[in-house]
Amino acid sequence: MSGDVPLQNSHALEGIEDSAERRGRGYCHILDQRKHILHQIFSILAGPDGLPVLVHCNAGKDRAGIAAAFVLDICGVPRETIIEDYGLTARYLVRRYYAQNPDVSPDEYTWLDYQQDVCPPRSIGVTLDQLDKDYGGVEGYLRDTGITDDQLAAIKEAMTE
Repeated sequence: MSGDVPLQNSHALEGIEDSAERRGRGYCHILDQRKHILHQIFSILAGPDGLPVLVHCNAGKDRAGIAAAFVLDICGVPRETIIEDYGLTARYLVRRYYAQNPDVSPDEYTWLDYQQDVCPPRSIGVTLDQLDKDYGGVEGYLRDTGITDDQLAAIKEAMTE
């Protein structure tokens, strides 16, 4: 989703002091400028050979988190669960953080502390709320990228068998 071309107007996010809000708005920024990539991702998922699939990103929470949130939303998972799932990422990523920072004690800096610093659940909530406002939700956004109702139905069917 990042692509080789830098995102335009990223400096606009610098004025947002709240880190969860800034991250969520940053995700929206990516989604606004990378519709063609989201179209590719979800076209692949909708295809007859689209699964199994491996979705990854460098940190394991941003691009992969967006894709996972979209799939969960398409499948009808409640918003609260999607937000909670995004935040649970910290529970697993914190191990890598401890390995890279051996002077940090898990007793003093817990996975919940890490969650607030790196993947606060509210970030994905901000993103989904903005998609609701601008597109009528995740499915509306994906339709705007060119994904069809048949493709959305194929993804839901494949993921909920």
